[in-house]
Amino acid sequence: MVVPPTISAIGMSRDDLRFSLRKRRQCIQNKSFISSIPPQLVALLKNARSIGSYVPIGSEMRPSIIDRWCIENDKSLYFPWFSSRSSDMVFKLFVPDDAVEVGPFSFQQPLETAPDGVPDVLIVPMLGFDRAMNRLGQGKGHYDRFLAKYPRTIRIGFAHSCQEVDQLPVEPWDMPLHAVLTEHEWIESAV
Repeated sequence: MVVPPTISAIGMSRDDLRFSLRKRRQCIQNKSFISSIPPQLVALLKNARSIGSYVPIGSEMRPSIIDRWCIENDKSLYFPWFSSRSSDMVFKLFVPDDAVEVGPFSFQQPLETAPDGVPDVLIVPMLGFDRAMNRLGQGKGHYDRFLAKYPRTIRIGFAHSCQEVDQLPVEPWDMPLHAVLTEHEWIESAV
């Protein structure tokens, strides 16, 4: 498979970048996927008590390989939960075969009564990333606010390789990632 060229973000606003990256990501129609978990991530997951994942929306990279690994290895698995579109995101325990509900963003989430938790390792969706471990999300700041409260959580971005940008414009509230996993490679922070 040919890796698409990195997008140049020079002179683009964050909103323009989001538009371009959504359009680019939709073109892949989920044909790319993670076929195995790299040893670096396995080591992080083994040392974690709890792992946070997400329910993919549209053409987001699907973290199902991580979810299965957590279930098979008896790790506590947490998913985002929202009481409203403007509320802060919390993570609630996910147990296979437990009931779920449709949340305010129209994706399935654990029930409100599920226990809250703070993941040791968090798998983070995104629209774009760069090699400096900056992440561009949907623009609502849910992940940045959550991670600002829990800076010790290890942040692993999950993205298609076509979502790479040469250099993202960064805001003071943006929380950098520790690593990014694409269908082609594991990219770690140099720091």
